Amino acid sequence: MRVSLLAVALLVWNAWPGPAQADALFAAEEPLEATLRGPLTKVYDDGPTGESRERTGQWMYDDAEGNRIKFKVRFRQRGNMRRQACFLPPLRLNFIKRELKGTLFDGQDKLNLAGACDRQPQFQDSLMLAYLAYRAYAPLPPATLHTPLLELRLIALSSSPLMPPT
Repeated sequence: MRVSLLAVALLVWNAWPGPAQADALFAAEEPLEATLRGPLTKVYDDGPTGESRERTGQWMYDDAEGNRIKFKVRFRQRGNMRRQACFLPPLRLNFIKRELKGTLFDGQDKLNLAGACDRQPQFQDSLMLAYLAYRAYAPLPPATLHTPLLELRLIALSSSPLMPPT
């Protein structure tokens, strides 16, 4: 069974110490449309406590020329409070660096993915406020948080539904 969910999400990369990296991924003003495909239900079945196992999936996006770029990514649940409180807890993406050469993600390794905690509109608003806060603090050294906005499609390859009933 294939379940798809479109979410607005944030990728957060923390550079400590150092100046803001003028990198296309983090400098973009428009949301990046991306897809994470894999055993998402297994990751979310790991539950709100305990060790989250890393799973392998596929990350996809279209480059500036319209070419579909695909590469492997390992991912797991992350965080504490949001793992317990959110219907879709945040994820830690672990990219395979050699597969990223020449892509928008070249030079990246591990990125944190956070989305709205609930499907209600006020949670999307809170996510946008968090995004704006990250953008406001990005130029300030020594801790620099780089955050692009994503329109993320999640495709769960599983026999159980990803979304709880409404």
